[in-house]
Amino acid sequence: MGADPFTMMAVSMASSAVTGVMSGMAAKQAGAANQGMANYNAALMRNQKIAAKQKAEFDANRIRAAGERVKSAQRTGFAKGGVQMTGTPLEILGNTAANIEFDAQTALYSGELDASSYEAQAVLKEYEGKIAKWKGASQAKSAYVGAGVSLLGAGYAASGSKGVQKFFSA
Repeated sequence: MGADPFTMMAVSMASSAVTGVMSGMAAKQAGAANQGMANYNAALMRNQKIAAKQKAEFDANRIRAAGERVKSAQRTGFAKGGVQMTGTPLEILGNTAANIEFDAQTALYSGELDASSYEAQAVLKEYEGKIAKWKGASQAKSAYVGAGVSLLGAGYAASGSKGVQKFFSA
């Protein structure tokens, strides 16, 4: 004798419910894993931000050191030529110093711009992580509801099978 079709239907629906629950659990875990990866990427962006600031400081210091060598060479040249450090020679040294500091400040500003960009990317990654976690939780809830509907259908099929069988056999 074959199996009762209503029982088979109830077993199939119960199996579908179990699959739905497992799918929901997987979606929730995937959302949490994606959030973890996004948070890791955000931390990397913040490290890049720190590195950008450090590089800008390094570059600014190199610009200043090179500028000091230029100013020293200018002073030496003026001294060898017997030029008094007043008037035009003093203006030349002043302009050189101003240009050096301008270049150093430009390097620092560039580093700040890069750092701001990395921070913005880090914040974006964190929000992407929160969205991934929310999406996983939402998919899990949807799967749980589907599983519940399958269980209700299986229960209905199992309870209704006896009455339906009597109706058709009479």
